Amino acid sequence: MQRFLYIVNPISGKGRGRKLIPLIEKFLNDNNIAYELKISEYHLHTTEIVKQNIANFDTIICVGGDGTLNEIVNGIPEDAFDHVNLGVLPIGTGNDFVKNIKLHKELLKNLSIFSGLISNKIRSTDVGMIDFKNSRSNKRHSHLFINAAGLGFDAQVGALTKNNKILSGKLAYLFSVMKAMINFDM
Repeated sequence: MQRFLYIVNPISGKGRGRKLIPLIEKFLNDNNIAYELKISEYHLHTTEIVKQNIANFDTIICVGGDGTLNEIVNGIPEDAFDHVNLGVLPIGTGNDFVKNIKLHKELLKNLSIFSGLISNKIRSTDVGMIDFKNSRSNKRHSHLFINAAGLGFDAQVGALTKNNKILSGKLAYLFSVMKAMINFDM
């Protein structure tokens, strides 16, 4: 029997994550699917949840966006990638990974697809690793990515967008691009 771990980012998609929990639980219970649902409470909590629970589950379902997915991937130990399945219920702002793999955006359709994981309808995807040295602290770091990796200007835009507490979505991204262009240190 497959064991599913659902990890929900409650603030993803402007709070949609929290609102979807009852619907997800109803679907899983109605279809007799063995699962556990965990809610991410802070930055990098999702990574901790994965590290603490990976041994108990065959499949991890990300209920969030690209950031939540990134945290999940970075919580999976290297030796677990061969036997742990990963699914995404896309509720983030951009959902670029889901667009790239052409996954449906409809929640119930995706829940049905993930139920099909029991029938082994699984696709493989690459996971990359970037290894770098922080120029300020002189420490080496490595980070996994499943969708895209950005450095320099791109990384600064991403950080500015993520930390923007006033704007959201495309407007926050455009504002961050302009701010980064003005302040970027080459």
